[in-house]
Amino acid sequence: MTPKEIAKEIDKLSLEDSRQLVEELLALGYKLPETTVVTEKSETITEEKTTFQITLQDAGGSKSQVIKFWKQYSANPSLMEAKKEIDKAPSVLKSGLTKQEADDLKKEFEALGATATIS
Repeated sequence: MTPKEIAKEIDKLSLEDSRQLVEELLALGYKLPETTVVTEKSETITEEKTTFQITLQDAGGSKSQVIKFWKQYSANPSLMEAKKEIDKAPSVLKSGLTKQEADDLKKEFEALGATATIS
């Protein structure tokens, strides 16, 4: 069988048969990529999220401090441009972040009294 024929046959498998195939491959010593998780409960294969975005929900009481921070963080040349971005809240300010970057940025906003979420 060619790889293409094998792929077509796998595509025809039911969810239960697919789960059993994965279990058989694991029993034979095959390893799944690190970003793949097999869960028995939902019987699905999902990928772990690797990029995140930070959404500013509310600038809080120290809005001027949040604007200054965002101007510096985003390397925005204009205080007015940074203010416009902050005034759009709730809005996504930055995407394509690692989990650590998103967590750090959220902590910075929260330290200034703003409310931010990671998704």
